Amino acid sequence: MEAHELGAAMLACARAHVDVKERGDHADHAAWWRGGDSPSVRVWPSRAAWRDIVTGEAGGARDYAAMVGLSLRELMQRYSVFTAPVALSRPAAPVKDWWTTARVTATLSQQDHASPLCAEWLASRGWPATHVRLPRATLEWPHRRLGDTTLIEWVADTLTAAGPSLVATLRSARTGQPAALALRHVKPPAGHTKATTVPGCRLADADGAPRGFASPHLALTAPLFVLVEGLPDAMTAAACGLTCAGAVSAGELTARWLPWLRGACGRVVVVPHLGDAGDKDTSKADKTCVCGMRYLHVCPTCGVGLQSSRAVVDGLRAAGVDAALLDWPRLHALSGAYAARDLADVVPVVRDWRALEEMVRGVIG
Repeated sequence: MEAHELGAAMLACARAHVDVKERGDHADHAAWWRGGDSPSVRVWPSRAAWRDIVTGEAGGARDYAAMVGLSLRELMQRYSVFTAPVALSRPAAPVKDWWTTARVTATLSQQDHASPLCAEWLASRGWPATHVRLPRATLEWPHRRLGDTTLIEWVADTLTAAGPSLVATLRSARTGQPAALALRHVKPPAGHTKATTVPGCRLADADGAPRGFASPHLALTAPLFVLVEGLPDAMTAAACGLTCAGAVSAGELTARWLPWLRGACGRVVVVPHLGDAGDKDTSKADKTCVCGMRYLHVCPTCGVGLQSSRAVVDGLRAAGVDAALLDWPRLHALSGAYAARDLADVVPVVRDWRALEEMVRGVIG
């Protein structure tokens, strides 16, 4: 495992407990495990190194995990910033000769965002491959039965029908463990959905805890938690260093995430997906809404697609949680990405992760 992946998990662990101050190539945070409330630990994420300026101790990721009461494995399982989707295509060889559980597990574990297919998909959204800094995927899926077929065979059949796809996990908000599998199809054929989840895999745990992309298990404890919709926005928020989760759909925001986030102890910011209203009504392009906001695709204040996000924020505020919507007009103005309908759309305009991170953090407060 590479140093930057370990370093990213170390920072995510810290962000889940205290505020983290990033300065150049390092970040400072308080030693919460001993009751510290001022920055006393310095982390260099690119090297997965740290130093405690109070005790003088220093070390790597394994030492950091032990210091906070975890094993290295537990640190990565709980705080890996994002389980990056991996590119996968069904091979020409028959399933019985190639598509074995061991081979697929190895494929999912070894491939990462640098694979040609994933890079192509990111490039299609305007993401320069050199600007993507997501950790390597670490997916492991058992050979479980799905009716008359196995999970592995189902994935193979889906790839045959929908074409090459990115494979990503949905984690449980309660345990942080991978709980469902989602396929995001790169170029699906006409009439086919752009994403597919494994049949029989629920979008919530048996007790109602939601499942989502990125780090849903940090929702209740993080000082600042960002809730987005969909895989691309989850990738974007995670790449910006935000503690976040991606809901599978707008419906899940109100059905699952609102009840769950009522227990949040930190600030919650919901990033509305501005939807496809612009595609449905092109006559509104580049005009002024009745609210006075100029827009290209859809008014970020009054457009279709914000109801679920607003309902989540209103419900959380009623429960006493510090919650807010992302200020889209302000982010549009700061980034110059006036046509952006989701967070991922801002990336090709800004083209710099640190600049985008500063803009988003400036907007959400």
